Amino acid sequence: MEQLRAQDLLLQVDAGSLRGRFGRWSQAAAIRLTEAGKADFVGSDGHYLEKRPQLLRSAYEQVVQLAGSSEAQRLFVHNPKCVLTGDRVQAGSGHGGEKSPGLWARLRQGLA
Repeated sequence: MEQLRAQDLLLQVDAGSLRGRFGRWSQAAAIRLTEAGKADFVGSDGHYLEKRPQLLRSAYEQVVQLAGSSEAQRLFVHNPKCVLTGDRVQAGSGHGGEKSPGLWARLRQGLA
């Protein structure tokens, strides 16, 4: 994962993984990444609502319990907004500061 980070790639944790929908190993990995501040977003993976229900509300509440409300706001509100506006994504406490813009922001700015 550190090699990916060195390439300015961003990491999304799936809400279903946080909630245990894909098994214990997936849930444990999602929790570790979230608690360590290594995740940049939590996504819904809601491509097909009948088979993959939206779990964002319960995942948000879980992140609040795991890492606090400011981390939940960073993962669910602040960073997704940054992707849309092209602003810098805020790093978690495990990153040590702000990250450079991700690929999407660089493409939007013509820097990629």
